[in-house]
Amino acid sequence: MKQAFIIIFIFLMGVACSQFQKTASNEYIESSGFSDKNTFRALIKVSPEMRDASLIERRENAYIKAKVEIRQFALLELISYARTVKCENESVQKIDPNRLNKFVQGGYISDEYYDPDGTVNLIYSIKAKSLRNKVDNEVCKKKK
Repeated sequence: MKQAFIIIFIFLMGVACSQFQKTASNEYIESSGFSDKNTFRALIKVSPEMRDASLIERRENAYIKAKVEIRQFALLELISYARTVKCENESVQKIDPNRLNKFVQGGYISDEYYDPDGTVNLIYSIKAKSLRNKVDNEVCKKKK
């Protein structure tokens, strides 16, 4: 009787753990953009340069490369979003990166995960009240 209980317990724990892994892996984002009106998330993927190193060394190499340039990557993602903004009086916007960079500077790395080859996936989050409206307004402002 005791052995049957232990076997059932182990089986149920295995099922519970596999469900948790499925849920956790589904939370990762696959593209950059606004998750809500207050949060912009930029997904940065960087592959390691080292092919013959251990997995830990490849991951570390990729993370260091990503960390050095993460704000630049995030700015490029925000510019990509800005190109989609429609302003009232203009059909094509000229986007000034300096005007968008102020939003990027307040961001932070909110998550990191790795692919099997050691590629790092960093999620750089930028949060501010009504961030989407602020970015849209900044894009649509006339240069003085």
